[in-house]
Amino acid sequence: GIRTHVKAINNLWQQQNLSGRNHHPSPGSGKLCQQFLRAVKLHQADLLRLTNADKFRNSLRDGYDDAGFLSLSRWFLRLAETAKSEVLAARDRFSFLWQHAIMGRSEDLRERELSDFYSAE
Repeated sequence: GIRTHVKAINNLWQQQNLSGRNHHPSPGSGKLCQQFLRAVKLHQADLLRLTNADKFRNSLRDGYDDAGFLSLSRWFLRLAETAKSEVLAARDRFSFLWQHAIMGRSEDLRERELSDFYSAE
C-alpha cells in the first residue's frame, strides 16, 4: 500500500543522499507526510467500519465458530488425559489459544482499536 511506497521513496532518498546525489531533506520526515499517512489510515478504518468488514479476520474467530472452539478445547483436554504431563498439555492448549486469539496469527496488532479485540468465554 501507501506505506510501502513511502518506504521505497525514503530508501531511494537515503541511497542518493549517501552517494552525494541528493542533498534535499528526507521526504518522509516532514509533518506533511506524517499527516498524509495518518489521514490514509483513518480513511481506511472508516471504510472498513462502513462496509462492516470482518473485524475478526486473522484471529481465532476467523475460521472457527463456537462448535470449533468447543472441539479444540475437548481435543486439548483429551490430550491432557493421555499425555505424560498434564502441565505440558495445558501449556499447549494455552499456547494455541494465545497465539490465535491474542497474537492474531502473526498480524501486527499495534494499530488496533479496543473494539477490535474480543473475549472468548
